[in-house]
Amino acid sequence: MAQGRQRRCEVRIEYRIKELAALPATVSDEQLDVGTAPGQGFMRPGLIHGVTSSARLKALIELKALGLRHKQRALRTEVVRSITRASQLGVAGDRSALRRMKKQSQREARLTEKMERQQRHERERREQDQHKQQLQTITNHGANLVAWHKVQQQRMEKLGRAVQAMHMRIEREEAKRKERIAKERIQALKAGDEEAYLKLVDMEKDTRITHLLKQTDEYLSTLVDAVQRQQHSVAMPTASDGDEGMAWLKENADMVGDDEAPQTRDQYYLVAHKVHERIKQQPNILVGGTLKEYQLHGLEWMVSLYNNRLNGILADEMGLGKTIQTISLVTYLMERKQQSGPFLIIVPLSTITNWILEFEKWAPSVRVVGYKGNPTQRRVLQQQIRMRDFQVLLTT
Repeated sequence: MAQGRQRRCEVRIEYRIKELAALPATVSDEQLDVGTAPGQGFMRPGLIHGVTSSARLKALIELKALGLRHKQRALRTEVVRSITRASQLGVAGDRSALRRMKKQSQREARLTEKMERQQRHERERREQDQHKQQLQTITNHGANLVAWHKVQQQRMEKLGRAVQAMHMRIEREEAKRKERIAKERIQALKAGDEEAYLKLVDMEKDTRITHLLKQTDEYLSTLVDAVQRQQHSVAMPTASDGDEGMAWLKENADMVGDDEAPQTRDQYYLVAHKVHERIKQQPNILVGGTLKEYQLHGLEWMVSLYNNRLNGILADEMGLGKTIQTISLVTYLMERKQQSGPFLIIVPLSTITNWILEFEKWAPSVRVVGYKGNPTQRRVLQQQIRMRDFQVLLTT
C-alpha cells in the first residue's frame, strides 16, 4: 500500500510539473489552478503568499520546489541515518571509534627526541663522509696529474740532455777531425808536398758545402719519385720529341749541362718538366711594354709549371719585374690556353694598389677587381664577384 501510494504521488507530481511547464507567459490569476477554494488566497507550503505576487511567479516557484523533491528526500534520509548512527553503541567491527589515544609520557618523549637526534647526526655524518670522499677523489686526481706532468718533464729533460750530449759529441769529433787535418796539412807542408797540402785545404773548405749538396741530392731523389708517381696517376700530355728544349733549362749550368753537377738534379728537372713549351714572344694583350729576355725565360718556366701541374716560387731579386712576369703569365693563359679565369692573386695590402696600376698599364683589357676597402665598399664588390664580372681578383 505504501508503494502504491508513493507511485500515485509521483504520478500527480509529474503531471503537475508538466502542467506548470506548459503555462503561457501571460497567464492570469483566474487561469492558474492552484487548488484553492473561491475567495481564499494562494496557500501552498513553500510559496510566496500575498496579493502582490503574480500568478506566473507563483507557478515558477512551485515548479522549482517540485524539482527539488529528490534532493530533499536524500537529505532527509542522510539526516535519519546520522541520527541513528549517533544513538547506537559501537560494535566489534568498529573498534577504532572507541579507541582511546594513549598519552605519551615524559620518558617516551625523551627517547623519541634522542632517536631523532641520533638519526640527524647519522645523516649529517654520511653527508660529511660523502663530501670528504669527493674532495679526496679530486685531490688524488690532481696529484696523479702533477705526477704525470713531472714524469713527462723528466722525459723531456732526459731527451734534451741526450740531444745536447749528441751535439757535444759531434762537435768534439769535428774538432778532432779539424785538428787531424791541420796536423796532416802541417806535415805535408813540412814534407814539401804542395799538392797534398792544397787538397787538404780544399777539403776543409768544401766539407760543409758537400754535406749540403748531399742532402739536396737526397731530397731531389725523393721529389723525382713523387713527381713520377703523380705523372703516372694523372693523364699528363706527352713531350714533343722535336722540341729543342726550354731556354731557361739549357742556360742554367747548375741544372743541366754541367759535367760536375750531380746526376740526381739533372734527372729531377728533366722528369719534373717533362712537357716542354718554348715561348719566343710575349702575349699580344700584354701592351704595356716589351719583356726582357730573362723575363721571357721566367714566363716560360712558369708556363712549364702550369703544363706539368707543379708548384713553384719565382725567387728573382727585388726590382727584376716579378709583378710583370706574373701579369704576363695570366695574359698568356688567357690568350694561348683560352683560360679566361677567374684568377686569384693574393698580395700584401701595401702593394695591392701597385698591382692594380700595373694591370691597367700592361693589360688594360683584363677585368681586375681589387677586393679591399671598408665594409660598404666590400659589399658592393661582393655583388660584382657573385656575378662573375671579373677575370682577376686581387686581394690580401
